[in-house]
Amino acid sequence: KTMFGGMREEMRKQQAAAEQSGSNATRMQDPYGMPSADEVKAELGRDTPFATAAKPLLKESLAQAEASGDPKDEKALGRESMQVAGKLLHNEGEKLVDATKSVTKTADKLRKDAEDAKVSTGETEAKPTQKDAEELEGYE
Repeated sequence: KTMFGGMREEMRKQQAAAEQSGSNATRMQDPYGMPSADEVKAELGRDTPFATAAKPLLKESLAQAEASGDPKDEKALGRESMQVAGKLLHNEGEKLVDATKSVTKTADKLRKDAEDAKVSTGETEAKPTQKDAEELEGYE
């Protein structure tokens, strides 16, 4: 079962359940399923890095959507929460890229140092120094 196959199946189940109960009419008009205000509230209530980062960004929108009770405001909140999630994911991705570059740079430096050590001592096998071992420990 592919990831998307599983998602489609899950959406069909949710749609069937919603049609049976007759509720969630606004969700049925939105085939991409933006999260409802309740879902956004539930997500922000969880203790996750996303919730911690997104809470201050969505607080005002959440208050507006709750105050009006208008489905349009709920949809806007859903869209906004998706955009915030996208931005946060992008920022995390940037951090990972930077960390990867840093690790690569360190590895290249260690490789070069090892090459230099072989040349200067005539050793065939360069042994890492205590300093090298400590530097590498931080990247595990």
